Amino acid sequence: MALVARVLYVLIAPAVPAIVDLDEVDYDQIARHVAQGDGFGYGPDALSSFRPPIYPLFLAAIYWIFDVNHAVVRLVQAFIGAALPAIVYLAARRRFSRTESAVGAFICALYPAFIGMSGSLMTETIFVPLLALAILGLILVEEEPTWGRILATGIFLGLTLLARASAATLLLLIPFWMFWRFPQARFQGFLKGVAIGVVAVVTVLPWTARNWHVHHAFIPVSSNGGHIFWLGFHQLDRAKHQDFSRAEAYRAKEGRRAKSEIYFQLTAEDNLLGYPMLRQVYVNTYPSQPIPSDEARLNRAYFARTVEFMGQHPGAVVVKIIKDTLRVPYFFDNFGRYVFSWGCLFPFLIAGLWITRARWRELTVFYVLFVSLVLLEVIFHATPRFRLPYEPFFVLFGACAGVALFRNFTFKYSIAFAATSLVLLTNLYFFYHSDSIRHFFRALAGLVRLPVAPL
Repeated sequence: MALVARVLYVLIAPAVPAIVDLDEVDYDQIARHVAQGDGFGYGPDALSSFRPPIYPLFLAAIYWIFDVNHAVVRLVQAFIGAALPAIVYLAARRRFSRTESAVGAFICALYPAFIGMSGSLMTETIFVPLLALAILGLILVEEEPTWGRILATGIFLGLTLLARASAATLLLLIPFWMFWRFPQARFQGFLKGVAIGVVAVVTVLPWTARNWHVHHAFIPVSSNGGHIFWLGFHQLDRAKHQDFSRAEAYRAKEGRRAKSEIYFQLTAEDNLLGYPMLRQVYVNTYPSQPIPSDEARLNRAYFARTVEFMGQHPGAVVVKIIKDTLRVPYFFDNFGRYVFSWGCLFPFLIAGLWITRARWRELTVFYVLFVSLVLLEVIFHATPRFRLPYEPFFVLFGACAGVALFRNFTFKYSIAFAATSLVLLTNLYFFYHSDSIRHFFRALAGLVRLPVAPL
């Protein structure tokens, strides 16, 4: 079912999505250069560490075999995405009932946001299953912390970091979680948590060594962390740095026959990507500062400017913590569109967290995962895209609420069906009135004096 839904989606959906994220174009360009033998970057004389390696290398492997063919990419991604419900079920079955686990896996199979991942050239396709495997590994380690399980979990976490470095917040929490989960051997538990981290670091180490060879600087995974940290306190007017005019003219001419390979290439030719784009942003924002000469120095410069800003505006740090914590459950994506799947899941998630409160000890691995998400959003840049990889496990708590709802109201399930229908219909209304709902939330944020980004 999961595979059928994803294959149908990639076959039916337009090749060029309604809104194209420049990140997709960036991954595509790096992969093209890798497949051509130019190295990881934007050409033989422009090697880069701006992006984590796993996803561009995944694309490059497909390009090397099939040439630049996004249809093949999306089909392969459909098969990868179809594995997610099975991984979630295996993890859930060790902490939830068979029914709750099956319902959670079923929802993951048909969850619109997960299906949509198959059609995008974004890291989520690889990152989400890898993160789910890492969580399954942690559950197995919690049950029996053998060295084999520790090794496998560390490798999965290392691969997760190589797909997206944001998994580092989870890595930092694991030793403390294991210290707490093994009350009879806390020190040994902590050390085994550290061992998982060491294995993850060793898994990442070859890429870090490559970065040192290219840049002569310490870049563990990617060189865009400073900019993401900077975005937590600054608004980037993307319209000034994005030009889709020629690509959109091509789309308008070709209609549904437009090919994303051509659209992406036109976009890449008309825009600065990766390090060159962030260098231009830095120059425009800080004209009096020395211009960093390479991406490692630029990364450090963004960190330095952000720390300076925090020191000069301590109140902004407090506001950011409050605002970004509130943005974790935000209902709109980066383009202002209402996220229907998350809107439907959220009330069931809250109910599920309440229903499972009595067995909170056995579910702490999921709470640690959720805390790592909050830390990620608060420390760096809060965006709904960061939340998506964690949603498979939010789904499990929502499934608990759904199962409880249908079990407790057995009179022809009328109340359960009515409540579920109400949630779906309400979210359909919100989805079709995204702009009005978003303006309401923006006005509400303004009333409590939270910073609101310009439209």
